[in-house]
Amino acid sequence: MRTILTAAANTIPVEVAGAGAAPNAVAGYGIINANAAVLAAASQQADLALGTVTQSENAYSNTNTIVEPGEYANVVVQLTNPSLTNATGVSATVVSATAGVSVVQGAASYGSISAGGNASNTGTPFVIALGPGIIAARRSCSP
Repeated sequence: MRTILTAAANTIPVEVAGAGAAPNAVAGYGIINANAAVLAAASQQADLALGTVTQSENAYSNTNTIVEPGEYANVVVQLTNPSLTNATGVSATVVSATAGVSVVQGAASYGSISAGGNASNTGTPFVIALGPGIIAARRSCSP
């Protein structure tokens, strides 16, 4: 934050007689250009977005490509980084608020996602369990 607030592009220099051009001991770095400082701060943050989400039957299923009540599903979630800044230490957590749907594996680490890049949790998919009483959606998991 200090770097953003003291950058020459984000301040309006103030010259004080006898003190010289900013930065100086009297005027400091000058007047902060709020608009430029906010824009500079915003450009420093990665902005992640949801990409493709795919599901497939887990090993605890009947292998008919349809995730049905009583079975587990693997869910792979792609995250994209359309920003100009790399995202580091990216992780995601999935929870369920739906009765009959429980999360068996709800955490995934994506590591770093470069600017303009994407990453998926293919190596550690989220695992969702459908209770035997939940209504089957009859949605194929095949590509």
